[in-house]
Amino acid sequence: MDLQLMLILWSVLGALAGVVGGKLLASRRRAGYLPYIAAGVFGGNIAGFITRAAFGQDGYNMGEIIAVVAAPIGAAIFIGLAHLIPVRQTVNH
Repeated sequence: MDLQLMLILWSVLGALAGVVGGKLLASRRRAGYLPYIAAGVFGGNIAGFITRAAFGQDGYNMGEIIAVVAAPIGAAIFIGLAHLIPVRQTVNH
């Protein structure tokens, strides 16, 4: 599969994982969904690149399938790590 199509697919899967992660974790933060979606897209692309490089990239082989499965997993891991970063609280006077 073409790398550009894979990037789009990994980004979409990562964004979906970001929305789900935002729904699950946003009650603890007031940052909104955008940071979770961005973290999901980033994590999905990183996981996709790593698995594609490790397992192959020729056409519709096992490496492409593993990369598609790994993208939301990588996104979830990166969202979890991003959730650990403290958010500055504003003080209302």
